Amino acid sequence: MALKVCVSLAVHEQPVVIADQIANINRFLPGSLIVLHLAAGGFLYRRDVMDLCNQYPNVVLNPVGLPTAWGWMFHVHLSNYYFVRASGENFDYFMLEASNSMFFRHGAADYIAQYDALCEATPRVLGQEKWWVTQHAAKDECFLKMMRDLGIKHPCKSSHEGTVFRREVFEEMFQVFRRYYIFSFSEDRYAREEIYLGTVVGMFAKNLGSRLTFRDMKLTMERLKQLVVEPEGFFAVKPIPRIISDPKRLFINSLP
Repeated sequence: MALKVCVSLAVHEQPVVIADQIANINRFLPGSLIVLHLAAGGFLYRRDVMDLCNQYPNVVLNPVGLPTAWGWMFHVHLSNYYFVRASGENFDYFMLEASNSMFFRHGAADYIAQYDALCEATPRVLGQEKWWVTQHAAKDECFLKMMRDLGIKHPCKSSHEGTVFRREVFEEMFQVFRRYYIFSFSEDRYAREEIYLGTVVGMFAKNLGSRLTFRDMKLTMERLKQLVVEPEGFFAVKPIPRIISDPKRLFINSLP
């Protein structure tokens, strides 16, 4: 039976770009379930997004629309997982991805199947380094209590784009998160997804691999073409501008 990955996406761009990403996922990760989270301010696009769900039988829309922003996505992916879980959807792995990412390499499902999770867990030091996430986490009482109660000595960083978790693993992580973290509109807005996931994953996943998505905020066309011809490595890349006629997007769509 083919591996089924649930891909969690927060979307807030033009429907034509959302459709392009859906087609990209279906092409490079066939058989996926795609769960969309339309940002709270995206109500103008809701009908168009619902049309996409009707067009693609493997795409569902989370009825909850929470606010999204760069560096503030943790609650959105947890909400998406809760929705597909409560809906009784069947899937083997849960994947977090960005709306400005695109796959460029086939074979991701075979790679995913080798691991309990694809998630780097790089140890960091709270409050004693310049990385903005650890600065905020050092003041996050929910995070600090979670670490104390679970006996975790050091937090761990993991870029969330392209992280993938076996469903049973993410269910364990989800139960931990819901015990300590409750979304609030007044909460300190920082990238919890960059530190909560990496800090907890090692408790439940014994076999960790590298995430699927290469991230380079200064990505050039030359670097993108290098990634494509490398014999192995990443399967997706970001950022790809959310413009349907962008040269990088057109290049990826032209790949065999």
